[in-house]
Amino acid sequence: TGEWAARAAAEHENWSDELVRKMKSALKHDYAMLQRCAAEALGQHPEYPAIRELAELLENAPAEDTHLRHVIRIALRNQLAGAGDEGFKTAASLEAPARRAIGELCVAVPSANAAKFILSHGMRADSSEELRRAQFRHIAEHIDREHLDQFAMVMRERNESLDRQVDVFRYFLDGLSARGETGDRIGGTIADWGRELTQ
Repeated sequence: TGEWAARAAAEHENWSDELVRKMKSALKHDYAMLQRCAAEALGQHPEYPAIRELAELLENAPAEDTHLRHVIRIALRNQLAGAGDEGFKTAASLEAPARRAIGELCVAVPSANAAKFILSHGMRADSSEELRRAQFRHIAEHIDREHLDQFAMVMRERNESLDRQVDVFRYFLDGLSARGETGDRIGGTIADWGRELTQ
């Protein structure tokens, strides 16, 4: 059956183009078990990009099927972890709900590309405080050094209360600490932002 074929595919090291096509096609099947097995297989093989297909499946998966949604999210995380610039360009081209879901998953992907995606597409004012904290720390820890000022600029321009900005700055310093840096070694916009918050 297709379900067993998908499970077997997960164990194969080298996929043919036809097998990649079949696994992506299985994501669109009506049978949830087949979708789950195909998602698991694609999650174990991020060398075969399927970010768009998995994001579309997550968007359409029934809210009550928590197991399927969990499997899809793990597969997407694994795909993002193995993605290069092109993979994140694909993610950035998706509709807003998919970008939001990917922005949440990126906190589990320790890469500069994931940090840049969060900065550009993942931060929302209505996110939970736990997610906001994780995203700010992730950006500070993993983003390219040249983009740190961009983050500070974005946050300074957001019309948030002083208490909220202080919290964000503290999360940011936690991320800097994780990468072995401290706030007093960072200049430019970040230093200006810190001084503003202490005046």
